[in-house]
Amino acid sequence: RGLAHLHRYRPQVFHRDITSANILFNEHGVAKIADFVFLSVAPGGAPREGSSTPAPLQGPTPGYAAPEYVETRVATEATEVYAA
Repeated sequence: RGLAHLHRYRPQVFHRDITSANILFNEHGVAKIADFVFLSVAPGGAPREGSSTPAPLQGPTPGYAAPEYVETRVATEATEVYAA
């Protein structure tokens, strides 16, 4: 639900580093997303699918990034779900 909330927010927000280590659970078993170091926000007039905000020089955790994100450095809902 947290990732879906970020994607529904306007402008869209992309975490860009969803890994098992970045999903924390509280004492009630509720998941929380952590570590927003690579966060990007889609520009105000950007289309729904993706962020053209340049990625930082250091990228997401190796092995978790979708191949198309690695190639284009454009975050979309699909590239975020790939990692989850």
